[in-house]
Amino acid sequence: MSNNKFERAAIVQKHRLDSGMSTLAAMNKDLSQLQQSQKFLDSQIAEAQELIDSLQTESLTSQQVSDLDALADKLQLDILSESVVENLYERQEVIKESSDEDLFAQLDNYAIRHNIDTNTNLANLLSAKDIKELKHLIEDELSYQPPKLDKYDYAIACTCGLISGLIDALFVGSPKDSKLTEIPDSVVDGIVMKFAKLCGWNDKGGEGTLGQAIQYLEKKFGVNYDQRLSSDVNDLFNLTPSNHHLKNLAHSPDLIGLIFSVIDQFTNTSHFVSNGKIYAVETESIELRGDNFVTKVVFGIINWFGHLMSDVAGSKSRTDDNRGAGIPIAFFNLSQLFGNVGSFGPNNKKLSEICSKLYTSGYDFRFGVTLNIPVQIAILLVRSFRAFRLYANSPNEFNFISLSENNPEMRRMLSVSLGCLCLVDIGDAFVRGRGNIVNILLRTNLIAWLKFSALARVEFKALLLQGHINENLVDDYIEHEYTSLLKEMS
Repeated sequence: MSNNKFERAAIVQKHRLDSGMSTLAAMNKDLSQLQQSQKFLDSQIAEAQELIDSLQTESLTSQQVSDLDALADKLQLDILSESVVENLYERQEVIKESSDEDLFAQLDNYAIRHNIDTNTNLANLLSAKDIKELKHLIEDELSYQPPKLDKYDYAIACTCGLISGLIDALFVGSPKDSKLTEIPDSVVDGIVMKFAKLCGWNDKGGEGTLGQAIQYLEKKFGVNYDQRLSSDVNDLFNLTPSNHHLKNLAHSPDLIGLIFSVIDQFTNTSHFVSNGKIYAVETESIELRGDNFVTKVVFGIINWFGHLMSDVAGSKSRTDDNRGAGIPIAFFNLSQLFGNVGSFGPNNKKLSEICSKLYTSGYDFRFGVTLNIPVQIAILLVRSFRAFRLYANSPNEFNFISLSENNPEMRRMLSVSLGCLCLVDIGDAFVRGRGNIVNILLRTNLIAWLKFSALARVEFKALLLQGHINENLVDDYIEHEYTSLLKEMS
């Protein structure tokens, strides 16, 4: 296969570069000879000056005339030397650029005149030294490299993961017996009451209750998609007050919930997902605030968020023994799409049925915050120990970029730590779950597994790419070299 025009141009330019270097070497040689001649010329000029001085008082003898003729011959030789140098300059062909196509055409003509094989391998243009340096640059600086960690780094990551795993097993557990659930619950309760007060709720000098705040938000941010019973949806599927937040797509605290909430408010419908199907139910009309489409969308988004705030803390009539059904964990509603997937346990429960049971057992957004506690502890411990070690080894070179998940070393340590956390978590879930699939999943830290899966996916990709060229590093290298070149030229 013949080379393209860019490859042919590179070959021709390499030939011109080599030719120019040869010409330059010849010029340097002649210049050196010229300098030697110049020294001799200086001495001859001095002799000539003496002769001229003598001419002022004496007439020329035949010997002096002969000396002047010899001096003239030498001067002529030096002039010829300068002429040779000028000819060497003229030997180097100049290619004038008027356009890209014209440049390629001139280079092709140059190749024909000098009988250059433009289909040769581009690697032949490099010397052995150039190839060695290029190979070193690509392998050591521009390729995906394995993380530079030692046994102490791995030991630190494992230890942090085990500590977090013990916290997860001993203090998080399941929604029914968690010792940490009260912390996120109380924080969410406080946020809901502050939000209600910000929206105009009168807390009666601090004597207002959470139930009153929830009731106020439900009225202020009323929606048309809050059906709670099967009879409200024409008995199309099983719907109860304890699972309607899970099955209604607009109650999902993510992009899916936002989209369906706005659609439902505009179209006076309510979308549910159950038994692997999505149902659209017609509802009573609701008047959206705003004078045009854009403002109506904005107020629809505000209404969606305000209604989620009324539901996130559970029911307004909740008791100490019943936390109430809050909103689900982000994207957990999609579990209801797997209506006929799997067959678990003695009762052959489907995956959607098991996820519904998890939610009604307290596996909601608030418990998701609880699950995130040991995950963040693991991340904090790893980063703290890593920062301490980096600073102790090289205090002048330490920077916080090395603690980012984009850093290969940091990402590997976090993956190992969260992997250890997940191993402890799944072991505890199987031991305490006693073979019951629902109890096992209630004790499984979904947040930890999701975080570990995300890091493991990136790690697996990096492992596959190891030794291959990193395009981002190449772009950075080219940009750095280009910037340096511009500075040198300015």
